[in-house]
Amino acid sequence: MQSYYNDFVLKRHEANPIFTPKDFPGSYAVFNPGQTIYNGQILLIIPVGFNDGINAQSPHTPFRGYVAKSSDGVDFQVDAKPLFVPDTEQPYSQVSEQCIDFRITRCEDTYYIIHPGCGPWGTMGILSKTDDFTKRENID
Repeated sequence: MQSYYNDFVLKRHEANPIFTPKDFPGSYAVFNPGQTIYNGQILLIIPVGFNDGINAQSPHTPFRGYVAKSSDGVDFQVDAKPLFVPDTEQPYSQVSEQCIDFRITRCEDTYYIIHPGCGPWGTMGILSKTDDFTKRENID
């Protein structure tokens, strides 16, 4: 029996990679983004690594998470201000330098975002929520 998936082939788009460190001045790495659909557009949260001492007491290199939106999945408009930066308030300042590996889940009109954290208590998931991707709130 033949399945639909037997005929389904993913092909790399000629524009890939869509984002590189050149797109983020001062960065050294761009990791795979979290993705969702928001207001009919493709929305990504792109983890970008910077070596700029944003959290000088951390042994980790700080990452930031930038929101990018697109109607076609290739041409994106990236917000100038990151949605995720390493937190400076306790207890998150000890664990949130790893603004990478975003997972986004929509429940009604709220989007829940989880990313890894690592600190004195070990490795964990840090959960936050947003309804507009311009601000977010950590969930304790």
